[in-house]
Amino acid sequence: MMNRLLLCLSFLLVMPLSACSTARSRTSDVVVHDNGIYAQGAVAADHAIASEAGARMLAMGGNAVDAAVAASFTLSVVRPYSCGIGGGGFMVIHLPDDPKHGMVHTAVNYREQAYVDADYYERTGKSSTIGGAAVAIPGSVAGLLHALETYGTLDRKTVLTPAIEAAYEGFVVDEHYMIMSGSLMEKFQAHPEFKQRAGLVWTHFLRQGQVQLGDRITNSLQAKALERIARDGVDGFYRGPVGDAIVRAITEAGGEMTSEHLAGYTLDEREPLVREVEGRSMIAMPPPSSGGVTMLQALMILEASNYDFANPIMDADRA
Repeated sequence: MMNRLLLCLSFLLVMPLSACSTARSRTSDVVVHDNGIYAQGAVAADHAIASEAGARMLAMGGNAVDAAVAASFTLSVVRPYSCGIGGGGFMVIHLPDDPKHGMVHTAVNYREQAYVDADYYERTGKSSTIGGAAVAIPGSVAGLLHALETYGTLDRKTVLTPAIEAAYEGFVVDEHYMIMSGSLMEKFQAHPEFKQRAGLVWTHFLRQGQVQLGDRITNSLQAKALERIARDGVDGFYRGPVGDAIVRAITEAGGEMTSEHLAGYTLDEREPLVREVEGRSMIAMPPPSSGGVTMLQALMILEASNYDFANPIMDADRA
């Protein structure tokens, strides 16, 4: 069963697909909005269930890192095609008065890592976009748990509980899911052999091409994997049954990842980019992310052109 789950995760990783409604929490008084001005805190994610997960952490006394990690793990359930734990990411952390570290400004790079040399694909002729050889070592679990255990305040079980609940209880297929499913179904049509290689994706997530708006998608297999991560930490993903299943699925799909490659994943934590704009410190992700550089460049260009940052247009998103 675990092998089926990780085959699904690996398959989604190598086949990447090119605002949330207001909702009231089922388990608390937290209310999730599209927008607004908040007196105590806010969590914005790509799905209301994930936003709610982060808000639950704040309501329990957790900090921003607890909320971000809870939201991210929950997104791995409700946005499986773009936010799965088979991928990686970046995190910029600012904590003005952390009890353990004082003022925290840091950037964590937990993107996927290659385990082959630079000319591997040219030398072997294997695809860098489809199949097991296209899968890099995933960093999401390592990065999220590093952030939580270094800068968070709540325990793993508490923070992963919303994601586990979402996996067991399921989520309702929305327009975004339908769009991404359409892109994925095109891949299955172009490569019919994927229906057997990634049968769980085809039969469960896509309902054999018949997935409909309003369907409920559950994922007890991922729930069990998340429970193992909550219990065992990074070893629950990079070693043991889950790690073995990842390596087996990738190898069967033509990759050459080993257990040593997977268990040897290392993340990179460094100083973030900081730039003063209009008297405020803007903190952003440094390379290899391009987002931080692009954002700061845009703000610096606006500042150099004497742009009025108080212009009502800049506040339109808060209306």
